[in-house]
Amino acid sequence: MRVPADRFDEAITRLEALGDVLHRNIQVQDVSEEFNDLNIRLETLNAMRTRLEELLARTATVTEALQIERELQRITLEIETVEAACASCATASPSRPSP
Repeated sequence: MRVPADRFDEAITRLEALGDVLHRNIQVQDVSEEFNDLNIRLETLNAMRTRLEELLARTATVTEALQIERELQRITLEIETVEAACASCATASPSRPSP
């Protein structure tokens, strides 16, 4: 169960009122640093994708274009992976906006 920090005590009190507490296991995960790292990585990947798109527009040969296209595909996949991780962090910490 995920509970915003400012409503944690209230949630525990209400849950305890539902019955007898036999065992309690509370875990806290601060995803702030991970979220910030992922956003920085995402910015870097987007900048790299922009540079590759610019290179692709100026490429002189089909071979170069194919190499750049492969790298663009790899970068795009990595961007999608990082965006999914950011969304996961945002879900784990509801006060965080999506990138």
